[in-house]
Amino acid sequence: SEVDGAIDDVEGLPRLQEEVTEIEKEAPKGRFEEDINGRISVATYSNLSDRYSNFHRIMSRVSLNAMNIGNTGWSFEGYANYRYNMKLPQEGGQRETEERTRIYNLAVTYDVDSSFWITLGRKINRRASSLGAIDGLQTEKHFGNFFAGAIVGFRPDLFEYDLNTKLFEYGIYGGLEHVKRGFRGSTTLGLLEQQNSGNVDRRYMYAQHNSSIGRKLYFFGSAELDLYSMINGKSTVDPRLTNLFVSLRYRFTRKLDLTLSYDSRKQIIFYETLRTEVERLLEDDEARQGIRIRINYRPLRLVSTGLSYSKRFQTSQQNPSDNINGYISISKVPGIGGRFAIHGNYNNSSYLLSKIASFRYSRTIIKRRMNGDLYFRLVNYDYKSSEVSLQQKYYGASLSYRLGKSWSLSVLYELSDQPTVQNQRVNTRIIKRFR
Repeated sequence: SEVDGAIDDVEGLPRLQEEVTEIEKEAPKGRFEEDINGRISVATYSNLSDRYSNFHRIMSRVSLNAMNIGNTGWSFEGYANYRYNMKLPQEGGQRETEERTRIYNLAVTYDVDSSFWITLGRKINRRASSLGAIDGLQTEKHFGNFFAGAIVGFRPDLFEYDLNTKLFEYGIYGGLEHVKRGFRGSTTLGLLEQQNSGNVDRRYMYAQHNSSIGRKLYFFGSAELDLYSMINGKSTVDPRLTNLFVSLRYRFTRKLDLTLSYDSRKQIIFYETLRTEVERLLEDDEARQGIRIRINYRPLRLVSTGLSYSKRFQTSQQNPSDNINGYISISKVPGIGGRFAIHGNYNNSSYLLSKIASFRYSRTIIKRRMNGDLYFRLVNYDYKSSEVSLQQKYYGASLSYRLGKSWSLSVLYELSDQPTVQNQRVNTRIIKRFR
């Protein structure tokens, strides 16, 4: 359940940002049109074990996009969650609890006109997405196809994720957007400096580009070049490529598409925050690299398949990892209806060999009201260092029910069967959407 919650947190904010971006793109030029939508959810996650401690968690989330309130240039957006964790040890041990609130997005934006906006608060800038959330002031101005922007604010606290005025940061960026029949592209170049208690922590340049040609070719690339180092009290300009990522997707036909990606990442060094570890980190200044290829194919109207291969390694060829993932899905099972899918995963790393096979059947129980799933997953782990092998079997079922147009309720039950222990997982969630 802890993993489920973390995934929801990570995925929720990008989805929110994408929704805001799409609304911005679709906004009529020269005028403002109000669009307000949001979501509130409350969920419970429980892990029950016949051998270990039981874990329970309550999670509530709220997201809101209020664009062009009252058909004006004012907009508001927010995304936050509250988490309450409870651990109940076996045999009447002492209960342990933890609660925390996280605000991932909370900002007010004013559109001076269709080409100039100003934002105050916590927000991820889509022109500098690798920077993460920014607490402060952001602005952007368009000059035809060209644009320029500035960022002044603070990085969220490294541990509590709240406001930390010691972590000051500022920067500028500029770029070009080009929209032509059959082509859409955007290129951004930026320069940023991050500080810690008034001292330079990191200074770097970044570039990112995304483009699409018709409905065939999609490309995305980003890079970061660090320009600052502080060693033994001496600051120097020492260019260091810390991040490179490129992704290319080509759609051959409506039935077949291929995706290729490559990334190379080095340890980001904040020279003030990590002052006592700088020399050790620079000695081990290896790039962790990865390549991935994915192909999706639909041989029949109701059948889709996919296969992907990824490899991760370091420049010293240490700690390699190979991962193969595949699936086949039938959207309407002959005779009984519903959808059936098989997934398989094989991963081989320096310390673990894992093999996973899963089978899922899902269908509509009540049209436009209730859906259900049944699944089985078989997992086998072989630990190379200890020659220990572990096999787990998962049996699960879930139901989701729409309570009117804006309310929905879902319940999940899963049994994890291991040779020496059985664990049960029960999740519930109720969601309210409004627009």
